[in-house]
Amino acid sequence: MDTTITKTVYAASAVLYALLVLTIFLRKKLILKRAGKCVLSVRPRSAKFSASIIVCAPFIMLFSAFVDLRFYFKWMLCAVALLATEIAVREASTLRSSGVYENGIVTEGEVILFTHISGAKKGSETGEIRGECIAELEVRGKGMRRITYADEGERDAVLKAIFECCPQLKRGMV
Repeated sequence: MDTTITKTVYAASAVLYALLVLTIFLRKKLILKRAGKCVLSVRPRSAKFSASIIVCAPFIMLFSAFVDLRFYFKWMLCAVALLATEIAVREASTLRSSGVYENGIVTEGEVILFTHISGAKKGSETGEIRGECIAELEVRGKGMRRITYADEGERDAVLKAIFECCPQLKRGMV
């Protein structure tokens, strides 16, 4: 019985993996539709992370099929591979489209609408990690979102564009 269930899990994992990868362009289209017209485009993020996970995830699932593990470990490896694929696909869907748009900010596979943002500011000096330039957005219902930019000029340009699109947020700047 365990082999039948395990085979079903592998088949379902393969189908889910394929669906996740095939949705990259659909996700991008839907995100950009919600975001509106581009106001400021930022430097594209590297695709190495997303591509390597998307390539390696099926090998993790195959590895679990050929290694003698208990069936729940095999299921767990499939679940971890699918979760990693979801994260990579989410990131890959907006790699070349990150920036400020008329309705919000597109970053890391999502659009943060201006209507959901209650404040925006530069990252605090103590919050800077290894010289990274961070913009902090207070998002209603989700808490503080920290977005990393390539340099201070890019971060400042993004904050300026945000405040031009949504002037009421300027009061929240520190």
